[in-house]
Amino acid sequence: MNVDIKSTIDRIEKMEALFDKVLLAYKNNQLDNPDIDRDLKALFAYYTGGEWLCDHEIDEAGLLPTNLKRGVLSEDGLYNFFCDINFGFEQ
Repeated sequence: MNVDIKSTIDRIEKMEALFDKVLLAYKNNQLDNPDIDRDLKALFAYYTGGEWLCDHEIDEAGLLPTNLKRGVLSEDGLYNFFCDINFGFEQ
């Protein structure tokens, strides 16, 4: 597996920060904010566009530092969140 770990870590950290931000907005009932909508779209694109799966496989291969926050890579975290807020998935 030929992987640019630095770019992968940067992407995961960016998506992790977005996930934290939208989760806080959700808890505070502020999902109607245009900035949050933009972040939700970015997270959804990450999750459905193949990058999430690639990052998840890199994590499963043990190639990421153990101290890297990676909640965004949990098997069901993003999927369940998008379902909970009814965002992005066709019915």
